[in-house]
Amino acid sequence: MAHLLRRAGFGVAPGEIERRLNDGYEATVASLVESGGVSDGLADLDRQIGGILDFGNIDDVRTWWIYRMIHSERPLVEKMTFFWHGHFATAIAKVGNPFLMYRQNQLFRERGLGSFGDLLSRVARDPAMLIWLDGSANRKSHPNENFSREVMELFTIGTGNYTEKDVQEAARAFTGWHLRDDAFFFNANEHDFGPKVVLGRNGDLDGSDILVTLAEHPLTARRLTEKLFTFFVYEGEDEKALAPFVDVWRATKGNVREVLRALFLSPAFSSDRAFRAKVKSPAEFVIGSIRSLGGTITPRQVVSLMARMGQDLFNPPTVKGWDGGRAWVSTSTLFERFNFAASITTARGPQGTSHIDPESAFSGVKPTNAVEMVDLAVAHLLDGVLPDATRRSLVAYLETPDAQRTKELAGKPSNPFADARSYDEKVRGLLHLILMTPEFQLG
Repeated sequence: MAHLLRRAGFGVAPGEIERRLNDGYEATVASLVESGGVSDGLADLDRQIGGILDFGNIDDVRTWWIYRMIHSERPLVEKMTFFWHGHFATAIAKVGNPFLMYRQNQLFRERGLGSFGDLLSRVARDPAMLIWLDGSANRKSHPNENFSREVMELFTIGTGNYTEKDVQEAARAFTGWHLRDDAFFFNANEHDFGPKVVLGRNGDLDGSDILVTLAEHPLTARRLTEKLFTFFVYEGEDEKALAPFVDVWRATKGNVREVLRALFLSPAFSSDRAFRAKVKSPAEFVIGSIRSLGGTITPRQVVSLMARMGQDLFNPPTVKGWDGGRAWVSTSTLFERFNFAASITTARGPQGTSHIDPESAFSGVKPTNAVEMVDLAVAHLLDGVLPDATRRSLVAYLETPDAQRTKELAGKPSNPFADARSYDEKVRGLLHLILMTPEFQLG
């Protein structure tokens, strides 16, 4: 259950696992994928947002999204918004308009669990995408191939499955798909109405025809299913494991919700191979840490932290998005992760600022000794699965008197279970160490 909540969302909040287990696994999967009728619990935020954040400022847009990822009661919706942001990678560095980036993010949120064909059609007309891939430069006298190339190479059928002639002809089909007053505008004067041949389809094709052809293509079914499988289950070629989900995609005409339902209920998802098979992205690490510790943090301060870890939201490095996997791990990015672990576990501000209750990791049980404390924390944060040597090191840390605190107590060794201040510091130190383990870096 914890594995499901991490992959389909951003970590397990204190007390959540017990509630979900009472519901049952299949009912939890249903509640995650059928979230359309469920409130995200952020109505108050939406009402107040006008006076708090400026959607003309990209850091405010990032802050808004981070807040949603931490607090939304529809975690899979936010996780799929995150997935599509990496798939249809669009960057503020070129778009230059934070409000258009916000609108694209809302599009992913509203349509990300439905029909892929519908989402593709809307993304192709999205103002941020039109700017990103030079839609307004696509004119019948000089067709611009940027979007026609990327919609095949990155968004649908993949490299090697189309010809340069297909790209050129598709670019003609998208001529006149322009932007006016920050909205999609079909400029008939700049559209090439002549006959075209794209991927074997003939006729006076326009952009909509190309998008339908690509969305319904068997290679799109295979490629998008594989990308979802890689994102939610594990990496590596596994045709036998993938085949049932390609069948679901084809049977439902690209219904993302049904593919995810099948994924989460499959033996592959619950397999040993899937467990801790993926390095957490900065967003998964940061948001998951905050949620797992029942914490609150000023979302704006997380923006630059995540960027230093390698994930600058709304600004992916290339049209391919982020590489992910082991690319998240380097000397500098791990240093930033460990610094964040220190800052969140020592957050003692008032409720509503940067604050955690360290005992939230113990699920309401008051530990009476170091071994029990480690067991409870490891159960909550790491499913109870940690190498014995690491577990012993954590116990030794708790049982070692703090030198500074011992000095303050006039030479009497500090006892974390008898001294409230020492208890608080040791618990926070324990959580800090667990957040730095290799095991916690894996989702």
